[in-house]
Amino acid sequence: YDLSHGWARILSPILLCRRIELAPHTSIIIFGKEFFWGGSIQRMNHEEFCEQYGSRPVEVIELGYSDIDQSLFNDFILSISSRYTSKQYDILNNNCNNFSEECAGFLL
Repeated sequence: YDLSHGWARILSPILLCRRIELAPHTSIIIFGKEFFWGGSIQRMNHEEFCEQYGSRPVEVIELGYSDIDQSLFNDFILSISSRYTSKQYDILNNNCNNFSEECAGFLL
């Protein structure tokens, strides 16, 4: 997803003296739900997410098949939830991309 809705591409040359194509937001879709970090770990149907946030994915990357079942994944989400709160957010070091990467690493 592009959190800037195209504005990063337009404003970044002016503000940063270099072009940034988008302000990325990532998530994981598994077991029919989209898991993402938005102040806390959240889950909802993909279409609901798109409607609520007014955005569609810029790119979807299929990661493959996982042997992890839904119950084990839910336990994993609970075990990492204290690291993904609004107080723990850091734009460079602990953001939605870190969350998605950790989930993907667990699932694969």
